[in-house]
Amino acid sequence: MIKHTLSPATGFHVALALCLVVGGGCARTGSHPPTLPPEAEGGGGFSSEEVAPPAPEPYTVELPENIRLIHRQMMSEAEEHFARQDFNEAIRGLQRLLALHPQQEIEAEGRWMLAQAYQHTGEWEGAREQYRALASAHQLVPHQSEAKQNLLELEKLLEESRRPPQDTQAVRLNFTQLPQSEGFDEGIKRMRGDGVTTLLIDLGCRNSPMEKGDRKGAAGASALKSMQEMIRSFVARSHLQNLRVYIGVAPRCVGFWKEPVPAAWHDRVYDPESKVTREGPFFDVFHPSYQQFLLNFFDQIAESGVDGVIFLGDQPIGIYEGLGESGIKSFQQIFHTRFIPGEVFQQPIDLAQLRNSTPPRQSSSGF
Repeated sequence: MIKHTLSPATGFHVALALCLVVGGGCARTGSHPPTLPPEAEGGGGFSSEEVAPPAPEPYTVELPENIRLIHRQMMSEAEEHFARQDFNEAIRGLQRLLALHPQQEIEAEGRWMLAQAYQHTGEWEGAREQYRALASAHQLVPHQSEAKQNLLELEKLLEESRRPPQDTQAVRLNFTQLPQSEGFDEGIKRMRGDGVTTLLIDLGCRNSPMEKGDRKGAAGASALKSMQEMIRSFVARSHLQNLRVYIGVAPRCVGFWKEPVPAAWHDRVYDPESKVTREGPFFDVFHPSYQQFLLNFFDQIAESGVDGVIFLGDQPIGIYEGLGESGIKSFQQIFHTRFIPGEVFQQPIDLAQLRNSTPPRQSSSGF
């Protein structure tokens, strides 16, 4: 063992230099020499006259006392964080400690605690890495036997979690695909028997151009009420079969359940060919009145007893959409600059001039 009598300020740096120059790297006390490849062990890598060279003895370094004191302090701080169940902070501290290559005993304690902290935070891969390092140590280290046992259990859990489910767990149906009232119970039981545990009912973009070829609204308040009653009945019967039900909505499409649809609710879209804005097929999520309608709509859906409402992938807003009066007004209030679609999309913008200009007064149409 190489011991240093240098001053604490220089001892560690000299030790590190000796490791790099003489031994090609630092190895702590108890490090195992590199193993020979399989062909060398079996004799296949050498002729009868050749003899495999003996593995060199590892160079070991005893760290200076001031360095070991710092490592012990870092370990103590990590233990305090762990005891307070501040596992994320404990993980950060232990990662810093292990990166400094402490003495073997502190390293083993640090890896053991880091593995447990990873488990508490659900980072199973990180925990497995630390358990594996302890279990594969060539020399007996603290917690080695426990690490081997935990590693086996953790790898078994990870393997099971990667297996695909044997049964269907969830089904997504459009609202129009729901069974009629006389087939409710039969349809629910059949799904439950197939292993389904969760149902997502997609309200879709009712009567949207993609589905109906026009922009007419739903069939009045009766259609909305009928939809709510149907969902309420379906949810109640599904819960009797332990089937969870979620409603999927696209916020830009919900307005089709309103009849008549206020014209101001529709989004405005810029047409680069005609250089004018026109009414868009979907709804303006910036419009205050439409936002209030959405809140009321979600409240009514929640009253049906569903397990939750999920926002599905909405109709995308392109660069020429979202130009309703409310959106334009909000943009100008936030960024303190005017926004005229024809100028923005057809010619370069002098940002300095726009910042110094006064936002134009909006007309009732927004442009």
